[in-house]
Amino acid sequence: MTWVLGCVVALGLWGLVYPVLIGTLQEQDSQQQLFARFRSQLSQATAPIGPTAYGAPVALLSIPRAGLRDAVVVEGTGGAELEKGPGHLRSSVLPGQAGTAELLGRAVTFGGPFGRLDQLRAGDVIRLTTGQGTFTYRVETLRHPGDPLPVPPAPTQSRLVLATATGAGWRAHVAPTTQLYVDAALDGTAVPAANSPLIAAPSSEQVMGVATDSLLLLVVWLQLLLVTVGGAVWLSWRWGRRRTWLVAVPVLLALAIGASTAAAQMLPNVL
Repeated sequence: MTWVLGCVVALGLWGLVYPVLIGTLQEQDSQQQLFARFRSQLSQATAPIGPTAYGAPVALLSIPRAGLRDAVVVEGTGGAELEKGPGHLRSSVLPGQAGTAELLGRAVTFGGPFGRLDQLRAGDVIRLTTGQGTFTYRVETLRHPGDPLPVPPAPTQSRLVLATATGAGWRAHVAPTTQLYVDAALDGTAVPAANSPLIAAPSSEQVMGVATDSLLLLVVWLQLLLVTVGGAVWLSWRWGRRRTWLVAVPVLLALAIGASTAAAQMLPNVL
């Protein structure tokens, strides 16, 4: 019984630690790899200017007041994509192009790159670099669900919408429960959008979207964990606790990582 209780407590604590602490390290590693890849594409003029593969880098984002500098924006806004950094909503144009570009980012987990968007004020600068150049936007408004929507841009103008999660008081940076949008306008004239048609984004890629694709995988991981815990209890009777810990802990840790990865991808995508 002690073994089972200990494993349950450890699993619960791991569920809190993984997306915040371990997830931050994973996001940083992904950002380093994506930055090197995108910098090479920019130098070779091969960076995408239209719809591309999920998870591919499409822009560099800098928001001085929010503490972001050259964060790599990836294509797609599902849970898996936003574990790597801010994501570009596939149903919108890329930043700098005529129309409205939408970027989503996590507020707390996996580095929380958009966790300080609530500190932005009108006039703050947002810079983005894509395969079509570097573009400077200026913040106009911060809004929440139910607030009036901004006026659509003119044909030669570009607007930017940043979206994440937030909350009232302490919840804003610990347990956000609602959406936050930042509207910004481009300084200057927009560049033409790519000829490729935009791709409709499913509900799981919208703000606060939840994907259920990993549910079956999560069930499998949890079953393996349960079997392993049962096996560890049985071994502790035959081998003793010390030997059992040496054998079981690495296996339990690997299974916990697998289960946590699947579970994290089922959280609302901007948490």
